[in-house]
Amino acid sequence: MPTAIAFKSRPTFRPFPLHSHVNATHSRLRAHLQTLITIRLQGLEMKSRARSGGGDSRLSVRKTKVEKDPNKPKRPPTAFFVFMEEFRKDYKEKHPNVKQVSVIGKAGGDMWKSLSDAEKAPYVSKAEKLKVEYTKKMDAYNNKQSGGGPTLSGDSDKSKSEGDE
Repeated sequence: MPTAIAFKSRPTFRPFPLHSHVNATHSRLRAHLQTLITIRLQGLEMKSRARSGGGDSRLSVRKTKVEKDPNKPKRPPTAFFVFMEEFRKDYKEKHPNVKQVSVIGKAGGDMWKSLSDAEKAPYVSKAEKLKVEYTKKMDAYNNKQSGGGPTLSGDSDKSKSEGDE
């Protein structure tokens, strides 16, 4: 009778070490991965819902550009831009070879920063005057748009009182 051959038993394979802190780390990673998968699936589900709304859904997402009224007054320039109008003319006279807008703009910005409040005052006052004119034009424009009601300045009251005399 043949002799029985004794095989050495192999230890069972364990994917994770027996240490408790390592098992806790792996379980947290597993939970995090499960959360990420769930979030991803929810995102795909939301996308499919948006697409299943019909062929018009893409058209409704696109925005049409609103046409601007050409009669609407343009906003007035700030004090810096009032300064830049003058600065560009002077800079182009002194440096006729420089054609880059960025170079002129950078030089103007540096110059504006170096000016004191007293030197900026004329530009600020001019900008304020332009702003007052703009508000008057906007009031007239808004009154014209709303149907030509009485103006805020009271011009219509004067015309009524003149007609009564």
